[in-house]
Amino acid sequence: MRAAKGLSHFFLRDEKGQFKRITDEAQIEAALNSGNENAFWIDTKDPSTPAFTDLMNRAIDKPIESVDMHVSGDAELLARLHAARKRVGK
Repeated sequence: MRAAKGLSHFFLRDEKGQFKRITDEAQIEAALNSGNENAFWIDTKDPSTPAFTDLMNRAIDKPIESVDMHVSGDAELLARLHAARKRVGK
């Protein structure tokens, strides 16, 4: 679900000046409230279309794929089927 919605990662600058990914909500809140815009970085990724498609296929079922049928058998039966298809088409 996260990939279908899009992802966000929060990075915080450490003592060495390198950014490290942070998942602790208290650290994120402290960084946002610090007022130092150079102390953190937020990276976002666009939603994934394949992930959304897979999620929808699981939630509301995958669309039915068309199936080509080949009928063989008695000539009279085939003629009746063909006539019925014409009637239904009108």
